[in-house]
Amino acid sequence: TFLGHVEFKGSGGSSSLYVYDNNIINVGSGNDLTISHSSANSVSRIREDGGNLEISANPIELQHSDSTKLETTGGGISVTGITTSSIAINVGSAATIDANGARVAGIVTATSFSGSGANLTNLNIPATFDWRDSSLF
Repeated sequence: TFLGHVEFKGSGGSSSLYVYDNNIINVGSGNDLTISHSSANSVSRIREDGGNLEISANPIELQHSDSTKLETTGGGISVTGITTSSIAINVGSAATIDANGARVAGIVTATSFSGSGANLTNLNIPATFDWRDSSLF
């Protein structure tokens, strides 16, 4: 025990380091890595200055209220729920979604739609198309 802030407990190869609330673990000669927890607002922080922070686990899960929201997979990441971006979301090089709407390079195929479609524009429909032709669809 160190001044009641840190304890090292255990025996027989099973040990634990306890750092109590409102204390900071500093790692590195320049405190390059800090780990802290505040009991006042239940916020835990890991901060790494001057390099990359690597977490090695398979998979890595980020949870909110015991529900996985982001998980690493063999092909990338899996996100559950609503994803919000303050600038834009790029899907590979084929699609961008931002404040101006969605832009897609290539062919987009709609499998369903809702509403009457009365406000659709730039549809390249032949001038001879009339209500009788709509039965083809």
